[in-house]
Amino acid sequence: MNRAALSTTPNQMRRIAALVLATALALLAALPSRAQPAAGGPIRLLKDINQTSLGIASPTNLTAVGDTLYFVQEIEPYGRELWRSDGTTAGTRLVKDILPGLIDGDLTELTNAGGTLFFQASDAVTGLELWKSDGTPQGTVHVKDIFPGFTASAPQNLVALGATLYFSADDGATGRELWKSDGTPQGTVRVKDLLPGAAGSFPNNLTVAGSTLYFAADDGVNSYLWKSDGTPAGTVRATDANGDPIIEPAWLVADGGTLYFKAYDATYGHELWRSSPSGTAVVGDLNPVGDSFPSRLTMVGNTLFFRADDGVNGEVLWKSNGTIGSTMVVTDTCSCPVYKPEELVAVGGKLYFSADDLGDRELWTSDPQGGTTRVKDINLSGNSSPTWLTAVGNTLYFVADEGGGKVELWKSKGTAGGTIRVRDINPGGSASPAWLTALGSTLYFSATDDAHGSTLWKSNGTAAGTVRVVVDGQDIGQGVPIYMKDLNGKVYFAALEGASGREIWTTDGTTSGTVLVKDINPGKPDSFPGPFTIVGNQFYFGANNGTTGRELWKSDGSSGTVLVKDINPGSSGSSPFFPTVAGSTLYFAHRHDQRRGTC
Repeated sequence: MNRAALSTTPNQMRRIAALVLATALALLAALPSRAQPAAGGPIRLLKDINQTSLGIASPTNLTAVGDTLYFVQEIEPYGRELWRSDGTTAGTRLVKDILPGLIDGDLTELTNAGGTLFFQASDAVTGLELWKSDGTPQGTVHVKDIFPGFTASAPQNLVALGATLYFSADDGATGRELWKSDGTPQGTVRVKDLLPGAAGSFPNNLTVAGSTLYFAADDGVNSYLWKSDGTPAGTVRATDANGDPIIEPAWLVADGGTLYFKAYDATYGHELWRSSPSGTAVVGDLNPVGDSFPSRLTMVGNTLFFRADDGVNGEVLWKSNGTIGSTMVVTDTCSCPVYKPEELVAVGGKLYFSADDLGDRELWTSDPQGGTTRVKDINLSGNSSPTWLTAVGNTLYFVADEGGGKVELWKSKGTAGGTIRVRDINPGGSASPAWLTALGSTLYFSATDDAHGSTLWKSNGTAAGTVRVVVDGQDIGQGVPIYMKDLNGKVYFAALEGASGREIWTTDGTTSGTVLVKDINPGKPDSFPGPFTIVGNQFYFGANNGTTGRELWKSDGSSGTVLVKDINPGSSGSSPFFPTVAGSTLYFAHRHDQRRGTC
């Protein structure tokens, strides 16, 4: 059974409708043209149309490739699509609207492989497949239709080994198996059918150690540790000195060419193991009377830190250099174990983590060669519960609850005095920063403030240098002006303004000439106009007036902005999409309730 296709979602139904149109007409709307400043002319904010609107959704999947930050962002009416930023206004923009219109492209798994961004995404033709991007619209392309047709191969567990991308995918014939790609269709191939037949072995936990790819895969009974050099012959089960396979591997982490992980065998139970070109063996039986269940494995230099239960102290912090003699419980300055460590991360040669000290979860640090201490009691009335621990150079950034539910961005140098709030981003409430990502010496993240909603931010570690990333005066996360079209010497576009919502605007290049064309959905509700398609001296678009649902409209830029026809009577709308001009005629697709298809 294909586990990736157990059900059909509304988004999938809409994509199927789009596929019918694409197959029948093979026509796609041209990309919206954009007005350009005169050569040598100044670039300035023409008019701050939107001064009060809130963000739609936080930027997610922040991923650095060279000097560029890529992320997934929902901005009406694109849906969640791929964006890029270099931290400047001019360098922050939509890369490509992969699935045009309001429907999400379902972008996830953003991964840097040799300077190329790979990810999974869905368009109206191939379903959820492997894509790549060089940061330009024309360089953002579908790599290969692994599961032919609209059914998704759903690439997952993307990881880079040099410039080669490894991942799991379902081609519809062999089930979900291990694949690799060099970014070309012919170089995107299945490595090996580990479980012959259509069921699939479901490779997961893909981890690179030296020049070897390790992963877990299922034979239908157990999950085993595998290793691969990228060839079918070199993709084999890892075995111990007795030739026995390694069962239930998890928490894989690499130290150069050595892999550490949790695994199970009948003699030791769930314990700490290591694997290298010289062999695979258990590090030690940390819990002789049961299972230690090692987890949260993290390398700091050549020292492995992890959480385990020895049957005496409970779940506490351990460290190891790969031998049983070097594997020990970590204790604090009072010689007490450190309980339930979470969010382990290496920064500047030290381990930072959150831990539970008599019910008080705060930030801790451990030096592989020195002591282990609580850094600071940030929340004096409860738990600060540090999360999103992220290294930028030798500085730790993290998110902490200061008390009363106020969650803000903090940084630490490993001392109480050097652990401070970076900025009070939302003085009236909680900023709830997330998706902390380092790009060079700059931290990017999403955060919320009462004035702007959930938007993209960046920080250099100072309060003054912690600012929103904006484009033409608009926050990334707000409704920036979109669908710009030039008609008869004026530019028409959709923009979000506090009193009228997202509606049609026009500009002649002056502040006084930048005005609302029509409030199609009266008051604050949005009509979501667009995309705009020019036919003669007018343009056509979809919009929702609050009564008929999303239907086809046209405008001459003035009072001649009218509903063309209520194609699907009632409030559900026909949702016209893929408008295309042939001669003087507009062709488009729409949905109809009774037919549940595309007309």
